[in-house]
Amino acid sequence: MRKRVVAIIEARMTSERLPGKVMLPLGGKPALEHVINRCFDARLVDQVVVASPVGSDSDPIKDLCKRTWTTFHQGSEHDVLSRVADAASEWKADIIVSVTGDCPLTDTATIDYMLEAAIAANDVLGAECNQFFTNMCQESEPWPLGFAVQIFNRDMLKRADHVAHEQKYREHSGLWMSENCERVEFHCPIEAQDLPRLTLDYEEDYQLLQKVFEKDPQDLLDLNYIFSCHPEWREINAHSVQKVPV
Repeated sequence: MRKRVVAIIEARMTSERLPGKVMLPLGGKPALEHVINRCFDARLVDQVVVASPVGSDSDPIKDLCKRTWTTFHQGSEHDVLSRVADAASEWKADIIVSVTGDCPLTDTATIDYMLEAAIAANDVLGAECNQFFTNMCQESEPWPLGFAVQIFNRDMLKRADHVAHEQKYREHSGLWMSENCERVEFHCPIEAQDLPRLTLDYEEDYQLLQKVFEKDPQDLLDLNYIFSCHPEWREINAHSVQKVPV
């Protein structure tokens, strides 16, 4: 029996730098809806869950999930690790695909490509599988910001939630596993290597993504072509600095 794959999207309305960013309109839809659709389009994903903080601030996200027939889960705002672990447990995930709601250009083909390897490894190794699949490469051929995908199994996530007590680990669902499990890295394909930062964290990021979504990109090749035609767009958010775990 094939492992049950659940994509869990971390999303909240209370971002300090750009409040409500996951609901900002891009190409006629909220940013988060693009992430949801791209996860649904992955052929190896069985269920999509949006994991948001408890409280009325998350009501717009909840309403979007109702409209798009997406599973909605609420948990701790700042303990992201427990929020994702609880969602995975509630919806009986064997393998978890972790993405964030501020990456509206999450690549469906990349999710499936990484899942093929993750499912195969878990089928062979079973409960002994300790592999953390990521495209957040630490050295050679790193991806541009905005395409992060992390994949891990249920047992690894449970272990992280049980032993990772430092605050830096609670704030990021995959950080402890990234540091303590066997990393399997997926390097950036040539069609994406020259793309700029395409995540949603600052007002300038939003300005750039508005222009990009006017072109209705479907995949990495589309994005590569768009920026070959509009190289000047790279300057819009070139000075933005990404917050990274410490």
